[in-house]
Amino acid sequence: MNRACVCLALLLATFLLSGCQAMSGYWKDTKRFYGTYINPPASLDLENTGTYRSEEARLAYSFTEVDYQLFALERAFEASLMPPTDEWVTQILQRFPWLSGVAAFSDTGVILGQTPPTPMKSLNFTPLLEAPKGRNRMALRAYAQDTPLGPEIYLALPIYAGNEFKGILATHFDPRSVLRFSPVPDDLIITTPDLLLCPGRYGSENAVVNADWKKLLSSDYYGSVGRSPDDFYWVVRYFANLPMIFAVPNN
Repeated sequence: MNRACVCLALLLATFLLSGCQAMSGYWKDTKRFYGTYINPPASLDLENTGTYRSEEARLAYSFTEVDYQLFALERAFEASLMPPTDEWVTQILQRFPWLSGVAAFSDTGVILGQTPPTPMKSLNFTPLLEAPKGRNRMALRAYAQDTPLGPEIYLALPIYAGNEFKGILATHFDPRSVLRFSPVPDDLIITTPDLLLCPGRYGSENAVVNADWKKLLSSDYYGSVGRSPDDFYWVVRYFANLPMIFAVPNN
């Protein structure tokens, strides 16, 4: 058993023993796109000869396995028992080997335990201590940070004892590490409205990066950006409260 995992679990257990965890999460549907490609209805239409648009099929093929990993991580965090054990810490890192680490913080930002004890990147967990506006305070929360060594994404489970906020249990990862689950990673762009996560083979200047995502996401869940023939087809999925946009070229 990794000593750092054991120490982290023991610290968490001490911290949470007198309290209980309350949380909720949500999966935000992306209307027709998810209904068609990710979670289609359980029915068989023998008259359907296939009417999928090529750009939609290409996007689904490119990002579905990546999305599955993110979804599974959210569910694993929501289903975690409190206080977590050393086995839980070890299992979460084994189940999701693309994770960079796990950490626990008090409500004032004091580190209670962390594995690995010395991360390669300069990490900032502070934004996770405050519940995002417009969301249940007990729901999962996430954000993306830019670092000199590349972007890092955080997912945190807020911990409560009754109605009293006690801190967070968090994990973090480099989005490029989960990109390996795509069968065509070079074709896939991943971004947030504020930070480019994975540029694919298109560099940092393209229609996806330059799009007005605040405006687009206010009304749409998927669509096209740019001008033909250099446009991209995209879909947004919410990783906790963090909008992550996945896009592939239309041609």
